[in-house]
Amino acid sequence: MERETGNRRLRLSNHLDRTDVLQTEVLHGFVGRRLRAARLVQQTVNRTVVGGQIDHTLVFHLGGGSAKRYEGRRETGRTERLRTTTLMQAGAEYGWELPDKTDVLHLYIDDDDLRRFALQEFDLDPDNLEMRDLMAVDDPFMQNLAPLILQELQSDMPQSHLMLDGFDHIVAGHMLRAYSNAAEIVNARREAELGKRDAAAVAKAREMILDNLDRNISTDQLGEAVGVSPFRLMRCFKAEMGVTIHRFVIESRVAFVRDRMLNSQDSLAEIAFDAGFANQSHMTSCYTAAMGVPPGRHRRQLRG
Repeated sequence: MERETGNRRLRLSNHLDRTDVLQTEVLHGFVGRRLRAARLVQQTVNRTVVGGQIDHTLVFHLGGGSAKRYEGRRETGRTERLRTTTLMQAGAEYGWELPDKTDVLHLYIDDDDLRRFALQEFDLDPDNLEMRDLMAVDDPFMQNLAPLILQELQSDMPQSHLMLDGFDHIVAGHMLRAYSNAAEIVNARREAELGKRDAAAVAKAREMILDNLDRNISTDQLGEAVGVSPFRLMRCFKAEMGVTIHRFVIESRVAFVRDRMLNSQDSLAEIAFDAGFANQSHMTSCYTAAMGVPPGRHRRQLRG
């Protein structure tokens, strides 16, 4: 642990003291188990490129002039207002121009640490995690959190380091929530789980219909039996089966009548009753519409 903490302290120091790139004054700094934090006053000489860091860095703009970011020669963003937040992604290169001194709070989390946190705390596949390239966004969460972190950074109380170390879960969780595709991953997983549940509900509803063709079961009863709302069941049933529940019931009853006529000597009235039709006339109407021929004539054709 001592070596790891020492390496992190050295890495933070190297990152902040790049005097060849930035004129940097570290007002306050902290190195914890996962979170590193620093309040800096920075200034570039003309335009400079910063990149290759292994930390994701949330930059909260406290004061100073407008910072500009470039991709090659093209300006890709600027901080025109204070109390906005920028994410600098681990491994990315950024061109910066800071014509005046800027006062910023930096919060650093190692990319491996963040991905490990995503896996352990939220069961997110680290390989599918992508960070967003966001510049000078209004982030109410950071606007509330930054003063608390600054207060502890400026404090000489021993408890302050304990407090700052406790912020690591908060910052990592917020990075994932607001500056990554974690929400999309969670929503896609939820939709997949709902899809499996819906498919199971449709299969159960289909089985229930076929086992009870002689009964009129309402969609409310079906939904209650399979554990989803009637509206969702109707929508999922149509998507899964290609027909509405009502159409499926009619088609299933027509198929029942056809098989029964072919394999028994029962009267059409008996068959209509067992198939769940209101009467023989109702059966004849539905059968003719589906098969193109009345059931009596179709029975003779099938047997002929």
